[in-house]
Amino acid sequence: MKKIFFWLFLFTLLVSPKALWAKTLNFAEFQSQMQKHIHTLSSKTKLSFHAELLGTNKILFSHEANQYLVPASSMKLLTTIAALDALGSAATVETRVYAEGTRVGDMLKGDLVIVGGGDPYLVSERIYLLARDVARYGIKKISGGIKVNNQFFSAEYTKLTNWANTGEPFAALVNASSVNFNSVEVHAWVDAKTGRAMAETGPVPHHYAILKNNLKVITGTRSYVTISPIKMQGDREIFSVNGSVGKDAEPVIAYAAVSNSAAHLANLFAGLLRAEGMELGSDFAGISTA
Repeated sequence: MKKIFFWLFLFTLLVSPKALWAKTLNFAEFQSQMQKHIHTLSSKTKLSFHAELLGTNKILFSHEANQYLVPASSMKLLTTIAALDALGSAATVETRVYAEGTRVGDMLKGDLVIVGGGDPYLVSERIYLLARDVARYGIKKISGGIKVNNQFFSAEYTKLTNWANTGEPFAALVNASSVNFNSVEVHAWVDAKTGRAMAETGPVPHHYAILKNNLKVITGTRSYVTISPIKMQGDREIFSVNGSVGKDAEPVIAYAAVSNSAAHLANLFAGLLRAEGMELGSDFAGISTA
């Protein structure tokens, strides 16, 4: 428990060092200040808050404590504190790549296997570094494709909120290889030559997402783009890209949660390998349990 309070203290120091030197409030003053703050919020704001001294049952402040709300990114604080307490600040996670098959010259007769290690920040840039390292081993051609092993976690966590399977990126499933937070990234812009609204997966184009482009071009510099999952088509997923893109707007990026995270990762990795000059027989080669 002491460790947890230490990390909370450290976070407070880093985020708001002035808070340490602020005027000390007594119990009544603290509650009064909290009530004043709540009254300044918009009527559309929903707030659920409860704080008490551990082990004493003394409530410091409570407001609509029984109202269930999505904790959103504030939950990362508790997750981070728990991880630091359980694993320590020096802990690292690894995402590994293995060859499954026989190498003949610069050709791998088989598949590459990505083994997830639970990296919470497995983004495209890190997958690119993996692809670059594989290319440096001199492999030019893979007869098979990419397999994914997610056995580091005992289960793939889905339906964590009521928004599960709706495509909202904050409700994406969680597993041992959550690349780009298990969300597909789509770039939208207006083509200068044709004047049409364009959409493609990014930051490196890949084959997982099939995009149905319903975008409209409007005048001005404003854009509003949303992505909604429609259905799976084999190991690929169809998404509807809706909204409008300003004719003079900068390219816009939107996200949607994926339904098949393993296929998503494999397709992204395959796209990066091809960008490194490698040939692959296929993209997603299935789940590995070895």
